Amino acid sequence: MPETKEIVRIFIASSSDLSEERKMFPSLFGDINKLLPHIHLSDIRWEKDMESGSVSGTNIQQDINQKILEECPIVIILLYSKIGEFTLEEYEKSLQSRKKVFVYFKQGFSPDDVSKATAYVELLRFQERLNRENRILYKKLSGLEDLRMQVYNDLLLYIKEKYPSETNSVMRIFRGLSLSEKEKNALNNICYLPLKYYAITEIASYFGSRSSEIEDPVRSLLEKGILIRDEHSNKYKVQDVIRRHVLSGANYGKDFTALVDILINKLNSELLAEGNQPFPNITLVEGLLSNLYNHDHPEVKRLKENLAFTYLRKFGIGSQSDAHIRNIILLLNEALENADADSDTPKGQLAKRRQLLAEVHLGTAELESDKSVQDRMFQKSRDLLYEIDPADIIDPLDSLRYHILVISSDLRDNESTDAIRDKFVDIFMKNKYVNYIELANSDLFLKVYDISLRLKIYSLCEMILKKIIQKEIDKYGEDKNFRLLHHYLKWGDLLMAQNNKEQSIKYFRKAYSIAENSPDPETRFSVNTRFAQWMQKFVPT
Repeated sequence: MPETKEIVRIFIASSSDLSEERKMFPSLFGDINKLLPHIHLSDIRWEKDMESGSVSGTNIQQDINQKILEECPIVIILLYSKIGEFTLEEYEKSLQSRKKVFVYFKQGFSPDDVSKATAYVELLRFQERLNRENRILYKKLSGLEDLRMQVYNDLLLYIKEKYPSETNSVMRIFRGLSLSEKEKNALNNICYLPLKYYAITEIASYFGSRSSEIEDPVRSLLEKGILIRDEHSNKYKVQDVIRRHVLSGANYGKDFTALVDILINKLNSELLAEGNQPFPNITLVEGLLSNLYNHDHPEVKRLKENLAFTYLRKFGIGSQSDAHIRNIILLLNEALENADADSDTPKGQLAKRRQLLAEVHLGTAELESDKSVQDRMFQKSRDLLYEIDPADIIDPLDSLRYHILVISSDLRDNESTDAIRDKFVDIFMKNKYVNYIELANSDLFLKVYDISLRLKIYSLCEMILKKIIQKEIDKYGEDKNFRLLHHYLKWGDLLMAQNNKEQSIKYFRKAYSIAENSPDPETRFSVNTRFAQWMQKFVPT
């Protein structure tokens, strides 16, 4: 016999500046109603549920309170730029009637006149009141889609607790999942991805599996009603009630950490990849993060930090579009703000985030043409570096990056070159950084080379280039190795700076022999430019 639907009325309270958000609820509740056939959620809004004409009470709000608010066991309050008198009244009456109240603050409002500022201050006072009274666990949201996801998840969790149904197969899942190991693994994999539809190939790609390994368990999960398939795209997703149950389990932290480790390894492999486009692993992680919204797992912060790190190492500052720089700054700022708000964040992790953000600001400043913006960027970089205690930096390569940033900042401030030179040599040799040179981090040591060349520390330049070149030859050989070409040019520049006529032309010729096979005219132009500089320096006219 079909299960009788229980109608649950939900009152939507908000001020007039959230009209678009109010219109979202019919489709949202419709999605939940399809998922839970024993429940029918009905959105109650005064603009559609109150008749027009005169009111029976002393005013319109009294009629709203008596005719529709009192019949609703659940109240959702949306706030953005203000909290009106009537919305506040609806909140007070809901608490007095012991209704379930959800409060959501939309972020991003900036008042542009006195009246709006006054109203916004009242909203902030209301938020402080909620904090003080400690009765409402409210949420802050970034936009319409974020609101939809949060309300969707909050209502499903509340319905599970308040309106259980033993006959509904979806709700019975909470009593325990009887699945094979392969089915559990496949279910876990899909649950840890954002709530949307995925092709089998996409699921396999995230987790480094073969499609053939998950085809059978996915079909089995579909037959058991745990997965839903989109008939048009032939993609799958987990029913959200089940997904929330899985993510609340004891293995969630361990398994999601394993996913993040896999994705970070993919990002690291992207750093070693030859060529430019495409960047499949970067795109993979970008796609995951773009769908995570306000996913609350702490490992998401680590993934964002590593994506920012990969942007920085792969694209450099200014070598690609400004979008990458904006992404880096946004990701690192978010990571830093999260860490500052969390007293449990390890000092080393916090230092690394500040250091990466300082590097972005310093690099962006060097490209900025506007002097005032440039000075502001440099100052921000200095402030971040000042907040770092070098003793908190555990990884030796992160320590080297920190020292590079400090030396670069000192050079801009025109401090004594001799003092900087002595300081830099002492740091580099004392920490034996040369032992850490690998192809994967050669970009870092080439920065050391550039600073050393500027400071005329030629022995250090030679030490770094010699090791990088040897590793290039050992791994990729010398023939048509275009990265090796640029190292030869650097060595030629180094020898030319030391007035070594014979050896410098030798390395420029090595570079030329590789450039002859390059399809890139810019590469050949770079080599020819070096020959012209060499002629100007060593061959009298």
